[in-house]
Amino acid sequence: MYLDRAYLLSQGKPTLENFEVSLFRSSVFEDAQLQKDTLAGTFDVISAARIGALENQELVGKAITLYHDLGVYTQIFEPRFMELLQKFAKEWSENAASEKSLPEYIKSATELMDAELARGEAGGLPLTTRQDVLKTLEDLLIHRQSTKLSRSHLEIM
Repeated sequence: MYLDRAYLLSQGKPTLENFEVSLFRSSVFEDAQLQKDTLAGTFDVISAARIGALENQELVGKAITLYHDLGVYTQIFEPRFMELLQKFAKEWSENAASEKSLPEYIKSATELMDAELARGEAGGLPLTTRQDVLKTLEDLLIHRQSTKLSRSHLEIM
């Protein structure tokens, strides 16, 4: 602690914690294959959380914190996260729209949006990402399916 606070800071050098994060990022996370594997593992955890197959929900938050700590959340994690969210929501909405009645679809879509937002908040997603999640889900689950859902509802009547 003394070395970190008294000597390093007074010399204008990075703290031990900053040095450790930088060392980890440069020696592990900047390796293309390790980065790919790390992201794939993180998104597997998020997918498991979506379907209720994850016992330790804290893993999602810890994974997101890792990307923040490494300083790569915005450049690496968030774009891929949003891409996979779009894929998930599109598949879900197409399946649900063909299988559910309009009231069932609306109820399920609302529950899905609530669950995604709660998971994002609990996992530590920044407010801007959670807002993007909501916009994406509203677009894919509601706006893009509204014609199909209302048409199928009218056919039933």
